[in-house]
Amino acid sequence: MEFIETRLFWEGRINRGDLTEFFGISVPQASADIGLYQEKAKGNIEYDKNKKFYFASANFKPVFIEPNADLLFSQLRLSECGLKSDTLSFLGKIPECYIVPTPDRYVEIDVVRDLLKAIKNNLELYVEYQSMKSTDVSLRWLSPHSFAYDSYRWHVRAFCHKRNEYRDFVIGRLIKVLETRRPQKALPEDKKWNTTVVLKIGPHPGLQPHQKSVIERDYKMTDGILEVRVKEAMLFYAKKRLGFDDKNHAERPSNEQQIVLLGEEKDDGPSECGSS
Repeated sequence: MEFIETRLFWEGRINRGDLTEFFGISVPQASADIGLYQEKAKGNIEYDKNKKFYFASANFKPVFIEPNADLLFSQLRLSECGLKSDTLSFLGKIPECYIVPTPDRYVEIDVVRDLLKAIKNNLELYVEYQSMKSTDVSLRWLSPHSFAYDSYRWHVRAFCHKRNEYRDFVIGRLIKVLETRRPQKALPEDKKWNTTVVLKIGPHPGLQPHQKSVIERDYKMTDGILEVRVKEAMLFYAKKRLGFDDKNHAERPSNEQQIVLLGEEKDDGPSECGSS
């Protein structure tokens, strides 16, 4: 049913050959499946005897799927990276897609493997870490609990036993894992990781009224405001990505900074997972 409806929604038509080719079923079975869809989603499709296709009717309304443009574009990105997607395969011919490249960041695959094991099995890692502030590699015990992505680099969120606090570590700067051990003590809550900050975003005040309307529609704002929920631990990266890392960002020309930060507040609800 989802296959039939996906084709009808995105391509506007379907025939028995689409089902037999995709699923390897017989023509009678394909006819039965389309017939079942007609029963379940009355009024959604019309058959054209001359073209021998079923077309989405003018009153077509999805029953089995929830069409989502953001999901489609995300899956196009996955396809461009060589990963398969059921939704895209349901479309038939996948449209050409180009992703503007960003430089790959180097990571040691053995380090990633050890981080994953440590997170899953509650282990501590003794690592070599190269920061930007020091000329020498430092040694420290880490208790990692989560991965994070800032649209450019992957981080690991971990309790640093050297600094005695939770910190973000760029995975590419973790040179080597030297030792692994069971936890030596109970750790405090990672409050910044568990705290959500709501960023209230609006169009730049210097924009013309029609330009503000464009921005409000682009960002799906309500009454000129968009609320973005971010983990406090990742707030720095979120603000940097949106151009809010400079407190005077609203003073930039509106053609350079089309959105501005109107305010922020902490909230008990969950944060959002952004897309790049």
